[in-house]
Amino acid sequence: MNIPRLMAIADPVGSPFPNEISKWLALALCFVVALVAPKLGAKKLQHLEGAISRFAVHRRQAVLFCAVLPVLARVALLPIFGIPEPVIADEFGYLLVANTLASGRLTNPAHALWKFFEAIYVLHQPTYTSIYPIAPAILLAVPEIFGANPWLGVCLGIGIMCGLICWMLQGWVPPKWALLGGVLAVARFSIINPWMNTYWGGTTAAIGGALLVGAAPRIMKYCRLRDSVLFGMGVVILCHSRPYEGLLFSIPMLVWLAIWVIRERHIPFDLRLRRVVVPVSAVLILLAAGTAYYNWRVTGDPLMMPYVLHQRVYGTPQHFYFQPAIQDAPATHRQKDLADVFQWQLDAHEGRLPENDELSRLLVFWRFYLGPLYTIPLLFLPFLWRDSRLRILLLATVLLLAGNRLYPFFFPHYAAPVCGLMILFVIQGLRSLRVVRAGSHAIGLPASRGLILLAGLSGVCAVAGGSLTPWVVTATNTPRSKVVEQLKAGKHVVMVRYSADHSFHYGVVFNDADIDASRIVWARDLGDAANKEIKHYYRDRQFWQYNPDLAPDALAPMTGQPYFSAAVDGAGRRDDPRDGLCPGGIAVLFGGNLAPDLHASTISHTLGLLPVHLSGISAEFGDEFSPGTSVAKAEPPADISVQFGDYFAPILGVSHFGNQEAITLQVPFETQPGLVTVKLRRGDLMWPKKVRVLPLAPGVFQMRMSDSKLRGIVLRPDGSFVDLEHPAHRGEILRYFVNGIGGFKPPVRTGETGTSLAVAEPALALIVGVAGRAAPMLSAKYAAGMVGVTEIAFQVPLETPSGNDINLSIAAVVDGQPVYSNKSLIPVR
Repeated sequence: MNIPRLMAIADPVGSPFPNEISKWLALALCFVVALVAPKLGAKKLQHLEGAISRFAVHRRQAVLFCAVLPVLARVALLPIFGIPEPVIADEFGYLLVANTLASGRLTNPAHALWKFFEAIYVLHQPTYTSIYPIAPAILLAVPEIFGANPWLGVCLGIGIMCGLICWMLQGWVPPKWALLGGVLAVARFSIINPWMNTYWGGTTAAIGGALLVGAAPRIMKYCRLRDSVLFGMGVVILCHSRPYEGLLFSIPMLVWLAIWVIRERHIPFDLRLRRVVVPVSAVLILLAAGTAYYNWRVTGDPLMMPYVLHQRVYGTPQHFYFQPAIQDAPATHRQKDLADVFQWQLDAHEGRLPENDELSRLLVFWRFYLGPLYTIPLLFLPFLWRDSRLRILLLATVLLLAGNRLYPFFFPHYAAPVCGLMILFVIQGLRSLRVVRAGSHAIGLPASRGLILLAGLSGVCAVAGGSLTPWVVTATNTPRSKVVEQLKAGKHVVMVRYSADHSFHYGVVFNDADIDASRIVWARDLGDAANKEIKHYYRDRQFWQYNPDLAPDALAPMTGQPYFSAAVDGAGRRDDPRDGLCPGGIAVLFGGNLAPDLHASTISHTLGLLPVHLSGISAEFGDEFSPGTSVAKAEPPADISVQFGDYFAPILGVSHFGNQEAITLQVPFETQPGLVTVKLRRGDLMWPKKVRVLPLAPGVFQMRMSDSKLRGIVLRPDGSFVDLEHPAHRGEILRYFVNGIGGFKPPVRTGETGTSLAVAEPALALIVGVAGRAAPMLSAKYAAGMVGVTEIAFQVPLETPSGNDINLSIAAVVDGQPVYSNKSLIPVR
């Protein structure tokens, strides 16, 4: 299960091991300060506590504050983090149920061509819907009803959750502590938490748990009808968000309430009956009836959940450990991804996933809900053990976690019902810590204050750190979303064929509730014979071929029209999120139908007369070269042209390796940075696409050496290569070839071939990097016999270490700041 997306969901603030160490060190420092200087900042903190207490007594305002804070903060950060796109099957499943509810239906009629639309965790017979419970989908459906993005429901749900945690705490602790707990929930579970930035978080189950735990003490204190209804609603939400875990969590709470109803002596029994037993029972009866009705509409059987029907047909989700494993299912053999997810879950049930052990589960739980800063207060909970109410809550928590151990998988949202409880335990621990003394030193008060400040600071730092790598926090640019962006106009059918090594976690064949009314229909490519049926059915739509596993992922018209799906730097991608091309630099357009009869490559003019030939292409490395001149090939087809805006780009070569076609060209010097419309033409057919052009995009051209690894193309003065058999030496003078470093002095025309007579030098200062240090640069010039390439002469520093993979790079300096190239390599001895 070592999958980045899934692991991110298990970690709320991206807390890798070093980050945890820093938090432990901060905690140690906090206690040292509390012991050595207990009165540090005491007066200011006392005034702050007073202000918080005065605000917190206004309970509704406190709840509203905790609810609004995460929503406003996340909306304010939309320019940085954006709106997340769904990635994994679970997210698409919840969105399908939401779209169904927003359409006014509980489920959808089966589609006549349903076999083209089969997807993980989706039912197509007897009706079409997802297997997931409806409570989380309701949050997503509400904004859809009003034409808004369903993520707004995610965001508002987090706000409701944080507000309800504050409300829950008000039933257990004094107002100022309840407000503090709500703010801690905001810091821990909101802005950059996966629950805010995906569509399968535990928000709804956490809401149900907060309602249940918050209503119980109010019922026992006030015996009000509204609290009983809220208690019942908590059970309903839990059972329709995490049915298994919700049941485990609800049982101790229901038993506790029943015992109170029987034993209570201060409130008349008839009042307890009318205000507690009857309303809670009525809500539970409605829950049972509503669940049966929903099951009947989806599966045709009021006692069969969609989840169970999916198990019978597809074999997933897998059984509990105490049940025999599902060894086969009829629908697992139709598609490879369906078979793969079945096998993965079977392996988990049979104990063949080593990372699924108990310690790993507990570590995932601890990292998500507590971490170092929220753990210390729990050490002081034993001081409250005599509180029988707290023991009930601990029992509910233990029962839920123990029950989770009976299922082959664990993700943090499985334990979402205890989210509010974790905050309650932390708050109670802080209250106990506050009165701790070490001899004559009252260290508890300053230590508890320090812990609270550290928790707030940690949340701020997490947001600040996440803003530096927003793509880790939120998936806003997925292969599927790129296709949707490209097909903004018209009605389309995207026929998907996955590669043999496709990961089922990242499927794209997911559709809306009303497939035929969707602007884009996603379907499986079942082969030419079977595809005739869907092509006839959707004969008014444009058809496309798509494979998300290719790099770059290619969207191709199912006609002979030429197209390109991605444009990358000719020397490969840089370690820089600002991805794009450079005026005057070499670029590679990846596409198809460029030269249908070509099955290798045309003559490549990229590196002139160097003794190398184009041996491959990839989105990661651009043009890949190998030593030795190639057998003479034809010139690029004459009927192909490429324009960047109004300027034609010189085509240096056309290639076709495997299933990937590409054009190597020079970006016109006249092209201005920004989003530029690039037009690819072959004969009378034209394909437009927006491409980002940057002022600079440095890159080092590379060739494949005898160990099949790519390293920089580096030559000695005599023209021989630096390679594994002939490594560079310290102090040796060498030259290599780079791309994308901007303009030249004097200016060079687009398509101009460099000569040894008229030398043009880069307009910007350059830095040669060897082994991570600046190396002496002897010269830089527009390369003779080449188009768009710069030749750099440098000396290998005497202090360079030995090795086959010494870093080699180039950087251009703009306004005193270097812009770095890709990370190439050079062998040195």
